[in-house]
Amino acid sequence: MGRRKNRVQSVPRRVHPHGHRQHSKNTVAAHLRVRGRSRLTMDLVHDHRLIVTDFELLRVRFREREVNCDPHQATLLNRLVQSLDEHFRKEERLLFPLLRRSLGQSICNELSNEHLEIMSMAEKFSEQKAFPDEPLRLLETLLQKHFAREENVLFWYLDVRGLTDRDSDSRLLVGCSG
Repeated sequence: MGRRKNRVQSVPRRVHPHGHRQHSKNTVAAHLRVRGRSRLTMDLVHDHRLIVTDFELLRVRFREREVNCDPHQATLLNRLVQSLDEHFRKEERLLFPLLRRSLGQSICNELSNEHLEIMSMAEKFSEQKAFPDEPLRLLETLLQKHFAREENVLFWYLDVRGLTDRDSDSRLLVGCSG
């Protein structure tokens, strides 16, 4: 028996009288969301991925004992600290008001304390000459727990409830890339 190829049928598009494609409200709204995520939470998750990548580069550098405290390592460490600082400020400016209204001040206090703990550990690394494995693992664990809590619980809650949509994602994201 031979194989039968599946054929994809083309679906006619709605075309504007001047020849360009029309966007319905649903199409524009679909561009704001990917798999149920709002633009705000997608942006914050993207930041998490960049920070994890910076951390992984730094960990590879720390494993090379003979290269301890070289200029490249210091640059990576400074970039990680700066990325964390910018990300935490963005969360405090954009995410905390939404969380405060829907879940209360206590969750913001907990996240803020986690931010301070992570930042103080990362800044301690930038002051040290040697980098023991245990504090590095502790920082990694704190980052993983913090990011998992945000992505799997808090961002999910905000997106499912549509709370980021109420405040208009485009307004929230003004100045969000830095």
